[in-house]
Amino acid sequence: MGFATIPYVEGTTEKLQRILISAHDIKTTVKLLTTLRQKLSRLKDTIEKERGNGVVYEIPCADCDVK
Repeated sequence: MGFATIPYVEGTTEKLQRILISAHDIKTTVKLLTTLRQKLSRLKDTIEKERGNGVVYEIPCADCDVK
């Protein structure tokens, strides 16, 4: 008896599991392609396109109106 972990693809995974167990005596577990953590967590704020790399930022002068 063998063992395999396969990604979950709706409609395909179920058929593949049946084939593996019946024809080859291989038990399977399913792994999601994306995890709940990947879907729920955002570690960084999104940056507007204008504020990306190569942009010169404005630095206000404390003593005058020159920027």
